[in-house]
Amino acid sequence: MSSKNAIVRLLVGDNSMDKKIKANNHDSYGTFTLIAFLVPFVGLILGAMLLAKDDKVDKKLGEHVIAISIFSIIIFGIVWMWFFGQQTTTSVQYSF
Repeated sequence: MSSKNAIVRLLVGDNSMDKKIKANNHDSYGTFTLIAFLVPFVGLILGAMLLAKDDKVDKKLGEHVIAISIFSIIIFGIVWMWFFGQQTTTSVQYSF
């Protein structure tokens, strides 16, 4: 690659090298995804810890784990409202 192409890629922002990095290339992909889905707050902490690392695969997995955690929180909230949000209070008349 010539220096002119390198400068153009730097200025334009071509991240063709970053496109090859996937979260599922990490050794702990399945375990961390499962933890993030079942225990989303632990997944958020785990994702933040992975984002702080220098390795690009770790950073990508951190983004993935945080996204799964947020998705899980939303799904759990919807399910919670579906099961428990439909309950209505009945009027009870007390006689004293």
